[in-house]
Amino acid sequence: MKSTTKKLGILLTLIFVGALALVVYSKSKEEVIEKNVSVLEGTQRKVSMNSTDVENLKIVNDDRVSVTAKDFYVTVKGKSVGDAVITFGIPGEDYIYKIHVKVLSSQKISQIAERKIKQYEIRQKSGTKYFYYDFNQDGIEELCLQDRIVYYDYQKESLKTLKHDFKEIYVSKKNKKIYVLFCHPEERDFFNYISAIYEPSETDIFKLMDTGTGFRSYTKKGFKEYGTDKPYAYYDDQYDQDDYDYEDMTEIEMKQRLKQMIPGLKQVTWKIHK
Repeated sequence: MKSTTKKLGILLTLIFVGALALVVYSKSKEEVIEKNVSVLEGTQRKVSMNSTDVENLKIVNDDRVSVTAKDFYVTVKGKSVGDAVITFGIPGEDYIYKIHVKVLSSQKISQIAERKIKQYEIRQKSGTKYFYYDFNQDGIEELCLQDRIVYYDYQKESLKTLKHDFKEIYVSKKNKKIYVLFCHPEERDFFNYISAIYEPSETDIFKLMDTGTGFRSYTKKGFKEYGTDKPYAYYDDQYDQDDYDYEDMTEIEMKQRLKQMIPGLKQVTWKIHK
């Protein structure tokens, strides 16, 4: 009897130890997804995640950064200059995130960016059109030329360029949205897509994202097809286009709609490089 009890005790002990080892082994097998992000002091950037469960996370903030979670993104805001590491798991997933955050001095980066971008500008040929504007309102102005935008990538510590096909550019200090008219509109049977509304990316240091909205002009075939004498129509890719095919507008009506959509909208003035 004692022998049987002893054997049973040993068996239970082995089962317990095996289960414990399995748990430890499972934990050690968790995948660690590491991400690096640089953010300016007083500004924020979004970091994309693999799961919508991030909005249910309780993330412990570091002294240098504050972190919030929603949808597929974690938003990291820089509070003070220095390095921080944020680690968290997601319920029901077999991986954890480890975000390495570098909070940079806004003043220092602004000075570096201004110097490097100015050096780029003075190397341009005489007669080159340009202007400076802080498109993403992070305190650092970008240089816009006729075919590209020059910006300072403070994570890579180098200048980068973003190609564009903008003929006219409108901006607003009250809104981050940018309205542009294209040099070469996309042509289709009934419409030419003459303009679009952009907004700065929340995940990239600098990138302009097409919102899928803007205005289009009727072609000769389009005037006949839709039986209209007004040249413009509003479009929004996120909705059924049939809802907008009948919102025909004059140029004045189009400008009034723009003012409602983007308060404080003004056309930028190009400078001429000497």
